[in-house]
Amino acid sequence: GGGQQNAMRPGTESPALAAAFALALELALEEQKEYADNGHRCQKAFLNALQKKTTRFQENHSKKGLPNTLNLTFSGIDGRMLLPACDAEGLGISAGSACSSGAPDPSPILQATGLSKEDSRSSVRISFGRKTKKEDAHEGGRRLGETVLRLYEIAFQ
Repeated sequence: GGGQQNAMRPGTESPALAAAFALALELALEEQKEYADNGHRCQKAFLNALQKKTTRFQENHSKKGLPNTLNLTFSGIDGRMLLPACDAEGLGISAGSACSSGAPDPSPILQATGLSKEDSRSSVRISFGRKTKKEDAHEGGRRLGETVLRLYEIAFQ
């Protein structure tokens, strides 16, 4: 390779890779609205089912948030304790973003939005995939609600 790119990864660009990337972007843009609409439907179904089981949670989001992602706080329940209980129920949720997986400290992002350290630790993240159906999201909300109720019973006996 030569120095034509400031000695950073010199070489000839691949026209095939550039064309494939352009096509991937085009397809993603075409599907973006459908994906966002499905995310909103899943969020609504999930929250409706969860609210039927318990109202002891706070929704942490902004209008600029991702349409396929929820962040919920269950005050008094450590999110790291909630995860194994949810896993046993077949729910795949997380206590934060993938890039902070395993971090011992609560999310600095949630704290920057005004949540206390304790509430940040009591928060979980729920994401809906491209192919998640509204019915599946509803079932997930129902299961999470039942799981949270059991944990509250244990925590506040």
